[in-house]
Amino acid sequence: MDEVKERVIKLEVIQDRISSNQTSLTASIGEIAKSMQKQEVLLQKQEILFEKLITMEETLATKADKTEVALIQEKLDDLESVRFFVKRPLMFMVLVITTSLLFIKEIRDKVFTMLGIY
Repeated sequence: MDEVKERVIKLEVIQDRISSNQTSLTASIGEIAKSMQKQEVLLQKQEILFEKLITMEETLATKADKTEVALIQEKLDDLESVRFFVKRPLMFMVLVITTSLLFIKEIRDKVFTMLGIY
């Protein structure tokens, strides 16, 4: 009978330990659940920030493209006269020669009197 009592006492001790371990396990599972909820919230915030980052990158790329296009257009406008004379080299040569000749006073006077300007 003493053996049975000892076994019953040992089983009760084991049962108490199991009970306390289950309580600790339940508390730990609750903490894990809270941590998972926090992690989920943080992941949602991270997704929102990532979407904002992508939007900002697209906006900056668009602004950079517009700025780049404006600079290229400005350069093309500056080169418009060059393109005109590259297509017409004879006209450019005549323009340079006549401009050079107009720097000579006698020729300039004759041209202006012929045109009635002088």
